[in-house]
Amino acid sequence: MKNRGIWLLVVVLAVGLLYGCTARSTATKGGRTSQKETSTALREQVDYAALAGDYVFAAEGVDPRNYPTLSLREDQTCCFTVNLLTHMGHMEGSYTVQGSSLEIIVDEVDFDGFIGDDVRELRFDLGGEGIMLYRGSASDEEQVIGMTNPYDIFKRQA
Repeated sequence: MKNRGIWLLVVVLAVGLLYGCTARSTATKGGRTSQKETSTALREQVDYAALAGDYVFAAEGVDPRNYPTLSLREDQTCCFTVNLLTHMGHMEGSYTVQGSSLEIIVDEVDFDGFIGDDVRELRFDLGGEGIMLYRGSASDEEQVIGMTNPYDIFKRQA
């Protein structure tokens, strides 16, 4: 009789342990789904159509044709045109908004031998309406690209 009580206790504990692990696994999966859904919802709140347009850094004493320009498209692709002194260079890629930062992944660069020709990630801070502040690359906040320096202010063109 004593052995039967011990076995019954072991079975009850095993079932309880199994149930507890299953319940925890289900709750954890549910929590992850919830976080994922929240993250997706936040991304969907960004109005990329409203963000699209040309943002220009108008440097004093520079011909307007040579102003660095960030062109954002509605489909989340972009072109960053930089002043290289001898000509204008282009960095093509895609962008996302993470909080108050615009992050660019550079896919293609049409210049070499200039400062920043090896940069593959760029970051801008979203300022007030129609303003972006160049912050450098993801790995180097002091990253200069051509004549574009960190903290240059890009304003949206009308």
